[in-house]
Amino acid sequence: DASMRAARGTLRHESGAFDPELFFDASRTGIDQPSASPFSGGDTLASGVSVVRTTQTTTTTGARVTLPTGTELSASLLATRRESNSTFSLLNPEYDANGVLSVRQPLLKGFGPGTWGDRSAAARAYEAARARYEDAVLETRARVERTYWDLYAARRDLALQQIIRDRAKSLLDESQLRARAGLVGPGAVASARVFYTQQEQALLDFDEALDRVSDQLGTFIGERPAGSLKRFTPLDEPPRELPVEPENVLVARALAQSRELKSAEREVAAARARSASAWWNKLPTLDVRGSLAGAGLSGTERATWTASARSSTSPSSGRLPRAARSRSVSAWPTASWTTRSDGWMRRRAGWKPRSSRCGSESSNIETAGPRRSS
Repeated sequence: DASMRAARGTLRHESGAFDPELFFDASRTGIDQPSASPFSGGDTLASGVSVVRTTQTTTTTGARVTLPTGTELSASLLATRRESNSTFSLLNPEYDANGVLSVRQPLLKGFGPGTWGDRSAAARAYEAARARYEDAVLETRARVERTYWDLYAARRDLALQQIIRDRAKSLLDESQLRARAGLVGPGAVASARVFYTQQEQALLDFDEALDRVSDQLGTFIGERPAGSLKRFTPLDEPPRELPVEPENVLVARALAQSRELKSAEREVAAARARSASAWWNKLPTLDVRGSLAGAGLSGTERATWTASARSSTSPSSGRLPRAARSRSVSAWPTASWTTRSDGWMRRRAGWKPRSSRCGSESSNIETAGPRRSS
């Protein structure tokens, strides 16, 4: 039971990574910025220095979730309220609002089994633990049932031994009477007394065995005999006839219903899930990102959308010379488009290789022009 509870806790922990996450953040900041410029527009002090007081309140709220395919979805809303004592501030207070919808999809590392593998392995491990628990429950029930029938047999053995003891007592009495009458000698009486003593000892042994089986049954079921009884008394009798099925049918049923076999199968499935996760996560990183954002300032709206791709790889340390084992190379091919409310579209593309030991190089291409109508 403890193993199954631990496996279930592990499963809940791994499943928590795919639960939706809600976040909220609020902050308020006040800044007093002194300035010697006459164009700051702030309050002028006696010393001639002007102070621009700005108060900004920011709230951020949204939700994010990770899908089993490795896809990360995020939606957030940022609202800002800004107040200033500057005479050059056209909007006071100034309200800004920004909403962002973003998506990230791994194509190699972290895709599918790379993200879902730990949760899948935990689920298979929990199924294996549950199969072992069910097998333990069935084993306990079988032991209780076997103990009950052992109790039934021990009680019958005790009753039979009592009859044998009584017959031995009758034989001893008969031998003593025949010896008084001169029909038998002292040897016959001695043999009868030895036989009677042996049966008395066997009766004590059977009575002790019955108490031991009764105590064992009480331990299994967690109860003691009620009232003044010192041992359990079996009431049911075993069936007189038992159906015997063909051998191949029994073997097929045992294979189909074996909890131990199912537990081993689930353990193998968990190992395969971890192996698939490790295989995907050993691949280089190749992510596709996209976002759609909207911003507004006092009724003026701006729309922005971005698409980018990022890739990186780290060479295996076991396949490189010692001098290059700590070296890692990564590259980000990126392309983004920004659409503004004034009808212009801006495109930025580039390729940035980077090495932890070598210098970095970058080349970027920027184009700007009026947005084409579709």
